[in-house]
Amino acid sequence: DPIAKGSFGQVYVACHQLNVLEEYAVKVVDR
Repeated sequence: DPIAKGSFGQVYVACHQLNVLEEYAVKVVDR
């Protein structure tokens, strides 16, 4: 994946992981 290369890619991946964790947390809280 070209986006995953370089510092920008690392930031992109980190933000994506945070978004996934946030969505997971929202689902858990909604129970």
